[in-house]
Amino acid sequence: MKDNKYNGYENYETCVVKAHLDKDQLMSDTVNNLSGEIRDADALGKQIKEWIDSMDPFHGEDVSPSMKRIYGSSIWCDLLNSAMKQVNFTEIAQSLIDANPVDVYELRKEN
Repeated sequence: MKDNKYNGYENYETCVVKAHLDKDQLMSDTVNNLSGEIRDADALGKQIKEWIDSMDPFHGEDVSPSMKRIYGSSIWCDLLNSAMKQVNFTEIAQSLIDANPVDVYELRKEN
C-alpha cells in the first residue's frame, strides 16, 4: 500500500469507507469474512462494492420506486454518488487480504 496523506489510501473517499468498515462491527465482520473466502483483490473489491451499493440510501434494494424518483436526482444524491465513485474498493480489498492471512482466517472460522 502506498504511504500517502490518507492513512495509506490513495484518496479521502477510500480512507473514509475503510474507516467505516473497520468501525462498524457488522461491516467489519462481513468484510473480514469475505476476505477470508475471496483472496483476489479485484474480485473481493467488486464484492464489497456490490454490498456497499446495496445500502445506497437513494438507490439501494430497500428503497421504494417512488422514493428513487424523488431523491434519485437531487444535489445530495449527485454529490454522494460522485464521492462513492472515487472509492478504490480494490485497495480496500488488498488491505483486508493483507490483514487477514488465510491461516488466521481459518483459525477464527473454527472458533
